[in-house]
Amino acid sequence: PMEASSPVTLYSDVVQSCGGPIDFWSVVLGFVIGVVFVLCAIGCGVSTAWAVNYNITRKLRTEYVSPYEASLVHAHQFPEELDQLSPGVISNELALSNNEDMSTDSFQLKWESIQFAREEDFTISSTKDIQSLLAGALIFCLASGETEENLKFYLYAKDTSEKRIFLMELVINTTTNEAQLAMKVSNCSERDIADFINYFFTAVSPIIVHPV
Repeated sequence: PMEASSPVTLYSDVVQSCGGPIDFWSVVLGFVIGVVFVLCAIGCGVSTAWAVNYNITRKLRTEYVSPYEASLVHAHQFPEELDQLSPGVISNELALSNNEDMSTDSFQLKWESIQFAREEDFTISSTKDIQSLLAGALIFCLASGETEENLKFYLYAKDTSEKRIFLMELVINTTTNEAQLAMKVSNCSERDIADFINYFFTAVSPIIVHPV
């Protein structure tokens, strides 16, 4: 039977087959470099795949706003680009009409026909300029009144096609200046709602107490 070679004998045999110690270590170095190259190639491939997936995901997220994401508009960032647009221009796809033709009966019928109401809470420094700020943004006040400690405004806005309608009830506590906006919409997408809410808070930002 053949005897097992000792590690020293095996090393000597490998060195001799490689032509000497220098060639042996050259083979080892080449092997290590090859392994490092393969690992780097795998890492680059994974990074590229991640980057492509991230860009695709980001594009999809900008094209679709989920109901959950739309609810995050509570942050109210007051985007600077809205300040650069003409009054009533909310986005490239949405602009408000300057036509004040909503009757109280029409408002009530539309309000009662829409079940879901979006609510936003915030605090203002004063009630003095709120109507003028909103009117300047083409958000019109149909009626207002005071009950006990609350000041109520019934507001509306329509897009230029008059197909998308925004109905609002704004209740402000005159003692604390805490406000609650209840909004009902007709023929509006989640993106329309999110854009309009940001537009609303940008319009009244001069009197809003931060943070909201």
